[in-house]
Amino acid sequence: DEVVGLIEAALTSRRLRRYDAARTLLLQAHQFWTKIAVGTEVDKNEAADAKSYSGAGSSWDSVLKYFDTGDLAQDVLPSEVGLFFLCEFASLSSATGEDGVAMQLLWRARHYSDRLPSSHPDT
Repeated sequence: DEVVGLIEAALTSRRLRRYDAARTLLLQAHQFWTKIAVGTEVDKNEAADAKSYSGAGSSWDSVLKYFDTGDLAQDVLPSEVGLFFLCEFASLSSATGEDGVAMQLLWRARHYSDRLPSSHPDT
């Protein structure tokens, strides 16, 4: 429930063109989902605080670094989930004019796409 709420808040922030908030909320959702995948309990108060977040708290550099040291290194999320997050981040970065970042995120998304069967609709 916490992850769904964060993703919904991120998508709402994006529609409102609050891109920094959307990026931070989406990153928080990914971090929570990763915690759940490895069996770490998610603090519900932390999730509630993140949903009400409205300022800048992450940069594109921090997002790229996170994916280089976070889930891609741990490889704990299902391929569809990892692909969703990286494609959402790529789309968001492109919306903010950071096409180079979008390209790097899409390149990282290949990791998940390559793990899916060739008949999968997300490949």
